[in-house]
Formats: sequence, C-alpha cells, structure tokens
Amino acid sequence: MNINVLFDILINTINKKNYLAKIRIQEGKIFKNGLNEFKNTGFTKPSQGGKLTRELITELIEDEFLKYGEPNTSKIIEKIDDISLKIEENINAGKLDFVKSASVKSAGNYKDPMKQWSFKAVHFWNRLMPDSFIELPSSVTIVKVSIKSVKDLAPIASVDRDMFDKFREIYEEENALYNKELEDTWDYNKKGKFKPKNITLNSIAIPKSFIIPEWLRVLVDKETIIIDNLSQINPYLQFGLDFVYKTSNKEFISNLVRIG
Repeated sequence: MNINVLFDILINTINKKNYLAKIRIQEGKIFKNGLNEFKNTGFTKPSQGGKLTRELITELIEDEFLKYGEPNTSKIIEKIDDISLKIEENINAGKLDFVKSASVKSAGNYKDPMKQWSFKAVHFWNRLMPDSFIELPSSVTIVKVSIKSVKDLAPIASVDRDMFDKFREIYEEENALYNKELEDTWDYNKKGKFKPKNITLNSIAIPKSFIIPEWLRVLVDKETIIIDNLSQINPYLQFGLDFVYKTSNKEFISNLVRIG
C-alpha cells in the first residue's frame, strides 16, 4: 500500500493485499472528487470473468461502496439481482458475455484425457457436432451444465428431438466405455461387486465463434454461472454487510437475514 496517500475511503478484505479505496491525495496531487483504486481485485482480472461481468461489478463497487456515506444495502441487493437477471437473459439469448474460456491441450498431453473436465467437454462437443469439430490444442468457450444421468438430457427433447436422441445415444455409449474401463481394473477382493456408474458432465465446450445452440441453452447450469460471476464481489459484501452465505462447497449471495 502506498504510504504517500490520503484515503477518504479504504475497504480491506480478508485476502492479502486486497482492498478498495477512494484516494483524496496522492503524492501531493489532490483529487477533488476522489480517485477510485482497486488493488488485487478479482473482478478486474480477465481470467476471472467476462468483460461484461467486470464492467457491471466495477459499476456496482464504484456506485455503492466507494461513495461517501453509508452503503445502501437495499440498493446493493437490487443491483445484484439486476446483474443476475442480465446473466440469465444473456444465456437465454445464446450469448457468451458471462461464460468463461479455457485452453485445452490435445489428448497426448494428458495421462487420462477423459478425467480432464476441459478435454471431456471438447470430446462431447465433437461427438455431438462433428461438422463443427474443435481441433486441439485450442481455446474454447466453456458452458456449464449438470448431467449425471440420461434423465438430465430430457429438456432437449422439447426443442430438438433429433439432438435429444443423438445425445442420449452418445451418452450411453460413453457410459458403456467408461464402465468397461472401470470394470477391467476393478479389485473385486477389496471393493466387492462392481456397480456401473454414470459419467458426470459439468461442462460442454463450444467453438469461440459460436453462440450457444438452442438445444444446449436448455441444459445450461445458470445458477452455477451466476454464482461464479457474482463470487468476485463476495469479499466486499462481507465488509459489514452479511450477504454471503457458505455451504460445504459454495458461496452464494442472499438477502435473507442470518439468525444466531
């Protein structure tokens, strides 16, 4: 932190060297309306979210946290709700402003490619959409889904019956291959009877130049995408504002009042 600075507002977080500030004087220079400074903040980094996410969260931080006077909790929650709605509307339109990218290597770079979530995401796209095959290595767009069984594919049937049949067939084929590999190395003496398992698919990759196809939009895990995008603001919501709730594996924002 620069010691030749006079801060009007300084918000530290539990993260090391991470703060928000409004600077009044810096090295003798006076800022009449204050100068906003973000130090080591996740929401300003391209790797942590889409451009639109960064813009919306930056706007929220500047308008509600780095203004003079007490933060307006109702307005903060209202603006967070607005961002959530924008994310959902964006996804429903097939746009990619709030989804992340990933660099995926070719199969030979992984000891077990299908255990790498990003490779598996590309593999399923290539089987489903061979006319738009993704050559690896490549940078791809990652769309979050939650597929743990054939039942999770059911929404596709309402928008594209042919794709539903195709996806179901491919998923069942991949399950058969997956279980054959598991069974071939199964230790019956230690583990007992072999029970087939389903492949869990948390992401599907799409080429950078694509929008989200309609059949894929109905599978998108919007809740996870919203939580991922808004997680960048969590450290600042914990500053005197008890908005962040934790479960065993997630943090999420709520306007419920914590009791006890």
